[in-house]
Amino acid sequence: MAKNGVDYITPFTPKAPEIKRESFIYQPRFRSVGYLSDILRGQFEGRFNQQGGIGSYSTSQLADAQPNSATDFINRHGDVLVYYGTKNEIERMKTILPLIDTATEEVIVSAYVFEVQTAERNGSGLALAAKLVSGKFNVGIGSESGFDNFVRFKTGSLDALYELFRTDSRFHVVSSPRLRVSNGAKAAFSVGSEVPVLGQVSYSDNKPVQSIEYRSSGVILSVQPEIRQDLIELSIDQQISNFAKTETGVNNRPTLIKRQVNTQVSVADGDIILLGGLAENKVSEAETGFSFLPKDWFTGSSDEHSKTDILVMLQVKKVNR
Repeated sequence: MAKNGVDYITPFTPKAPEIKRESFIYQPRFRSVGYLSDILRGQFEGRFNQQGGIGSYSTSQLADAQPNSATDFINRHGDVLVYYGTKNEIERMKTILPLIDTATEEVIVSAYVFEVQTAERNGSGLALAAKLVSGKFNVGIGSESGFDNFVRFKTGSLDALYELFRTDSRFHVVSSPRLRVSNGAKAAFSVGSEVPVLGQVSYSDNKPVQSIEYRSSGVILSVQPEIRQDLIELSIDQQISNFAKTETGVNNRPTLIKRQVNTQVSVADGDIILLGGLAENKVSEAETGFSFLPKDWFTGSSDEHSKTDILVMLQVKKVNR
C-alpha cells in the first residue's frame, strides 16, 4: 500500500474460502421426522428442519429455523426431513439414515384376568395359583418394591395355563384381552360401563346448570412396553372398579370402589407372568335354628371369612417381521 509516495507493508489475511452447502431432502420410511432429526442433530454441524403441513416454506427458511422455535415445532410433525449442510455431511448422512430409519418393534400382549375366591385360611390367590402349577412349569417368584407379588413362568403355553386354572372352580375368568402395541407406546383395554355422575354446577343467565360426567368402571388393563434386544420392560396398570351407593352423606354421588395394581417388570420374549395384589376380604354371618321355636332356643351363629383375589396372567411376545 502506497501513501504520499511511501510504501507501507501491512499484514494480509486471505479471506476464508466459502464453505459450499446444499440441501438434502429425505422422506422417512418408518420413523417420524422428529425422531430422526433428534438422533442426527448432534452428529452434524448443519441445520435440520422438517417440512410441515402448515403454510409453505422455502428450503432456506427450513434450514434457518432454529431448534425449539415455533417453525421447528410445527414442522416436527411433517413427513419430509430437510438438512442443510456440506456435501460430505450429506453423503455421511445417507449411509446413517437406513440404519436408524427402521420399523418400530411391536409386541403382542395376551392376558387373562381371573377372580379367585378362597377361604381366608387358604392364603392368597397368587399362592394358590403357584401351588396348582408347581411341578408342571419352570416357576420363579419375583419381587417388586420389597414384596412378592408376581410369579414368572420361563416356559409354557398361556392357553395351557388357562386350561389348568379353568379346571379349578375357584378361578373365574373376568376378561381375556389381546393387545398389539408398539415400542414405547401405551395401550389400554377396558370392559365395563360409563356411569353418569353429577358434576359441577355452572350458571347461565343466572340459572344453575347441572353438568353430567361419565366415569369408567369395570376391568381396565393398561400396558406400556420398552423393547430391548434381550428384555422387555413392561409397565402394567390393572384396575377393577365398580360404583356403590354412597353412605357418607354426599347425596346423588356414587362411591367408586377400586382395586388397582401398578408395577413394572422385566420379562424375556415369550415369558408368562402372574400378577397378584388385588384382594378383598368379606365376612358372612349366618344363623341356624328352627323357625317355629323361639329365637333363643337351639340356635347358633357362624361367621365365614372369605377372600377374593384378582390375578392377571399375561404373556408378551415380540412380533416377528
